[in-house]
Amino acid sequence: MASTTEITQGIKAIKINRDDLQSSDNTLSLQELEVLRIRFSDKGIQEFIITSIAEYKDYYLFYVVPKNLFSNQSLFTLQQPLVSDSGSYAAGGYFQMYSANSATTGSTGRVSNYNTETYISSSFVDSIGQLTPWIPETVDITVQYAAGRVGGYTRMTAFLTGSDGMQGNFNWDNLYELPSGGNNPFTQSFSWTPATPSSSVGIGFYQGGAYGVAATALVLSSSIKVTATQPDFYLADNVVEDESLNAEANGVQTITAGTLLDITTWDFVGGQYYALSGPNNVGLQTFTCSFSAYGDNASGAGNPSMSIGLVSTRNGTVASASYVVGVGGSFPVPPSGVYYLSGSYTVTGDEQLYISVAETTGNRNLKIRSGSWEINQAIDAQSGSPTQTILEPYLTANFQYSDCNVLAGNAVEARVNDFYMDVDYSSNAIVAVNEQSILNGNATRATVQQSNYTTAGIINSRYIGKELTAANLNTWTEGDVAFGKSVTVGNAQSYFSYFNWVGGTSPEWGNNLSDRTSVNIRYFIDENGDVIDPINDSEGINLGIVRQNYPDNQNAIISLDSDDEFGVNLGALNAEWPVFKSGYSIAPILYTQTASYNNNGDVIGFGYTGSIDFVLGDLSPDNTIADYQLYTFPTASQTVNRLTSFPYTISFSNNPTILGTSASFSSNEYSPITTNPSGSVTLSLVGAFRANVNTPLIATFALQKNGTTVKTVQIDFRSTTQGSLTYTDNSAKTTDDYKLVITNVQDKGPTGDIAELDLSTQTYFRTFQSPLPGGGGCTSFWTVGSPRSQITASGGSTGLNSFYGQTQRDIDRSGFNPITLPFTVEVGDEIRFEGSETLAYEILSVSQSSTGNIVLNLNGTIPTGTNTNYFLLRRYIDDPAYVILEVDKPAGPSSGGILKPQYLSSRIEGNLDTILKDLQDKQLI
Repeated sequence: MASTTEITQGIKAIKINRDDLQSSDNTLSLQELEVLRIRFSDKGIQEFIITSIAEYKDYYLFYVVPKNLFSNQSLFTLQQPLVSDSGSYAAGGYFQMYSANSATTGSTGRVSNYNTETYISSSFVDSIGQLTPWIPETVDITVQYAAGRVGGYTRMTAFLTGSDGMQGNFNWDNLYELPSGGNNPFTQSFSWTPATPSSSVGIGFYQGGAYGVAATALVLSSSIKVTATQPDFYLADNVVEDESLNAEANGVQTITAGTLLDITTWDFVGGQYYALSGPNNVGLQTFTCSFSAYGDNASGAGNPSMSIGLVSTRNGTVASASYVVGVGGSFPVPPSGVYYLSGSYTVTGDEQLYISVAETTGNRNLKIRSGSWEINQAIDAQSGSPTQTILEPYLTANFQYSDCNVLAGNAVEARVNDFYMDVDYSSNAIVAVNEQSILNGNATRATVQQSNYTTAGIINSRYIGKELTAANLNTWTEGDVAFGKSVTVGNAQSYFSYFNWVGGTSPEWGNNLSDRTSVNIRYFIDENGDVIDPINDSEGINLGIVRQNYPDNQNAIISLDSDDEFGVNLGALNAEWPVFKSGYSIAPILYTQTASYNNNGDVIGFGYTGSIDFVLGDLSPDNTIADYQLYTFPTASQTVNRLTSFPYTISFSNNPTILGTSASFSSNEYSPITTNPSGSVTLSLVGAFRANVNTPLIATFALQKNGTTVKTVQIDFRSTTQGSLTYTDNSAKTTDDYKLVITNVQDKGPTGDIAELDLSTQTYFRTFQSPLPGGGGCTSFWTVGSPRSQITASGGSTGLNSFYGQTQRDIDRSGFNPITLPFTVEVGDEIRFEGSETLAYEILSVSQSSTGNIVLNLNGTIPTGTNTNYFLLRRYIDDPAYVILEVDKPAGPSSGGILKPQYLSSRIEGNLDTILKDLQDKQLI
């Protein structure tokens, strides 16, 4: 048969009709309920806290959790030696865990072989017994200990062990760094939920291995203190004292057949007795006592009888209970084998109370343990008055509830909420002072009323409300839940723009047959008529304005000042058009495309050239100049941290992407050879550093010339993943060598952590020269790979790969804007073939082949037969002065005009003419 404990733990909801047996409607009373009490035949009245209320036509459904089912069980503190598993004992009362050094495993030298990671553990079952009665609730366990290390660097942690398995975080980065010595205090907290009534728990210590040299972890055995509590239990109100047996006394007690054991000698935490100071202050007390017990089958015969008594030093035994105890060789699994004494007692004077246990009959010895007892004050001592008060005039009726009591119904003291806790910001406005107490669940309860979150009249307006839904912003759509056909969710823009002109994007995007329309903005204008110049500011404010007001894939409205300002009718543009790119201009990086013109100067077609030239700075290539150029990447990622030996030389491929005939690169060092560059050539040495991920550290990089640092840069990898340095040398000689190093790493993460910089293969070492060496133009461009979504820059002296980092010379009358950016490739750039947007591809990643050639990975497959020598490499440049619309720009120049977002603020729409008139008066437009 199920016990009351099992039943009440399983009750989740209680249904109560609106009308009672007398047909009285109790709706108002039921709405205000916070606690329900139900009488059970074997355990009496049990309380349930109402967590929420569901209202139905004829009844209410109350969702509940049980309250006050049990007192606080197994509140204990333990101190005992550990059992060594793979560790050992050391002199001075220490346990030791030893790990040898391993220099061959792990990128940081940390031992990763589990065989060298040691631990020690112990079970406390024999000391604390089981939780009685058993409830599958969480137990909070706190472990305090002193530890340290001898030898090299190492880390460790405490963990839970026992019948439910090991529990802990054994990842290296979550272990505790051990200082030298053995008396360094540590405190760790765990949560444990017993899986079965027979579950046990113990504590252990784990060493994560050695770092650098062999290390021994030490734990001072006498310092280990374990405290366990079950905070999820609801304790009875008005507790005078609540004690459990302490660790030293909580072992097994033996009562010899026919003898008495006063538990005044079985010490309780905080004292042996309950000391009570008289009836005026204490009054009626309720008490509960429990033990685990069995008759020892190794002694005597027959079942022993046990008597439990509550003894007063003033009145003797005031309550008792007798049991016939089962026989066995060990303590049975709870809830069987647990014996109770409970009742009430009124204190009659200054006296002390304690518990006695006697074996009254039988020839076997009685074994008991896991004792606990609790005594509660039945009536709050502060709820009444210590002195009698006689009111005038004298009333024979009950004054408390009479019409004469003007205070009747007043709230004298705010009720404390059993669920919500007070958040204390008294001395810190950002982080609650009692944050840890809140997380532990033992913070002061708040005085906010639970009915604020359950009463329909309150929660409907505050929390439930009326849900509205919309398929789109700023517009009503069929199927929306709204007030009529009004807009449910609006996000109107607060700026419009005045533009200088609109122009076509060909040949950078499109061709002579079809392109896009680029709007060149003069001002952003707000509702007050204030104007903002669309310049590229350092904080990106103007970029934010243009992209928030003209988002990609929304619409914008063109209104030209004049449809045919220059004799060309562009009235077709005065309409609403989708936004293609907001806050971008299009820049050519590299191209072979050329243009054909008719007699009127109009472009009538496109072609391509098989040779393009490059320049570096303002100087043209010189055939008499030697080639000192270098371009090389690492072949694999490299990791460094604050424990690395510095300076650390960055490793690069000895098969560089670019290596001039008068340059040498070996063992990560660059040198000019054959002839001295000094006097005729200036070298620019560039180090670009890329990390795979953000890391909480600051690294210092340096360029060294002949072993001496000539240039440094500090990069904070918390906020960026890249940085660079450049050093210009006009006096380099063939005896000089240059290399890139890391000179320092500073951790900026949690104290004790070791952050690692993961240097990626996109890091590079580059040497430019001015003037460039002569050698002809570039005549070989791209090779399509397998799969055909990959292309590789051609190698050789005239291959495109040899010109990476240089700037292409503009092709005369090509129609393209002047090239201002050097030939580099970034993720997000686009490459187009044969002058057709159907053959345009976004670049998803940039990598390097085994021979050092640049490899581009595209977002599409290049069709077989595509002419890859006929190409354009372009980049979208952040520029708040441009919005590109998805509409073909007709030929011919345009006037200025207004560009409005699709959804413009009503404050601007209603005042638009006035704003424009004012700007015209100021001659701004």
